[in-house]
Amino acid sequence: MVRTEEEARALEARVLGRHEQARVMWETLPVVGRLGDSVHLLLQSSGESHAVEVTNPVGIAAFADREGAERELRARAADGRQYVVGSFPLGWRRAGWPFDADR
Repeated sequence: MVRTEEEARALEARVLGRHEQARVMWETLPVVGRLGDSVHLLLQSSGESHAVEVTNPVGIAAFADREGAERELRARAADGRQYVVGSFPLGWRRAGWPFDADR
């Protein structure tokens, strides 16, 4: 997770510099509130119980506070889809990412 497009482009360059055949995709989410050092994401999932375990989430929105993300999760509960809220420090990446193959 990055705060700016410049950070995203730098990470993309790093990945492509090491793995020319890689495919890099970015998601831009609307942000509710002013972000600090953490971001609270509302993600649509396929039923996993925890945000870190979600393998292919769809980002819905980013929130400055967890309470706002949880309110939105409750508001969407009636649509029958699976949602999860995850809280992450900005800059967080899954262990080993983006160079899992290099470990």
